[in-house]
Amino acid sequence: MTSTGFIITAWFTRLIEFLRRDYARNEVTLGVARYVGWWGHPLYYLIWTVILPQPYESAWLRFASGISFIPFLFYKHYPVQFQPWLNLY
Repeated sequence: MTSTGFIITAWFTRLIEFLRRDYARNEVTLGVARYVGWWGHPLYYLIWTVILPQPYESAWLRFASGISFIPFLFYKHYPVQFQPWLNLY
């Protein structure tokens, strides 16, 4: 392997180790964020259309944002080697 290959491999190894440590520190935050994202975006839409109407609210955008948090609902069931990558998501 060339020196560039070693550099890339070392960088990738450090990245994986950082993500593992970061996941361990932020596991509680991920647990809270999954419910905030899942329920918060649709609730935010209702607040801004019913209680305080705003002309720029988009139902599609709010509900798509809420749906994008579905993978977080099941993060504890992911394989162990995949869990650190959740921080990138």
